[in-house]
Amino acid sequence: MLKRVIYCLFLSLLAGCKTTGDPTTGGLYGWSEEKAKQRQAQLNRRVVDIEAQMNAIEEENQELESDKVQLTQLIVIQSEKLNALIASHDALLDKIETYKGLEHINQTKISQLKTRYPWLGLSREEVLRQFQEAASESRQQQMLNQLESELESLAQEIDMIL
Repeated sequence: MLKRVIYCLFLSLLAGCKTTGDPTTGGLYGWSEEKAKQRQAQLNRRVVDIEAQMNAIEEENQELESDKVQLTQLIVIQSEKLNALIASHDALLDKIETYKGLEHINQTKISQLKTRYPWLGLSREEVLRQFQEAASESRQQQMLNQLESELESLAQEIDMIL
């Protein structure tokens, strides 16, 4: 029986030596209530700090989510504007091509008119000088009539061009 008591006492001492001082892990010796309270307070502070960090992260996430929604809306608006600008650009390119074709046609008609009516290439002063150099009044009248008819046909052709 004495051996059993000594054996139990030995096991109790052995178990008491392996304590960590942390009341949550158990143990018989080396445990201090003050240390346990300090440890609990430290753990509580850590929990509060972590909760504060979590709250800050959640607020930041909400702000980022709000920014994301706003940026997504802005992207949609800017995409619509870009698509409208691209369509406008394409329409303008089509108009440019049309006007280039019309310009070529008009230049051809102007060249034909200058060939048909050489006086169109002269300045106003040169036309007046040639008119004054005409020998007789009848010649001047013929030239005047010819110029008027040419001017009328030219005006009609210009109207057709425009």
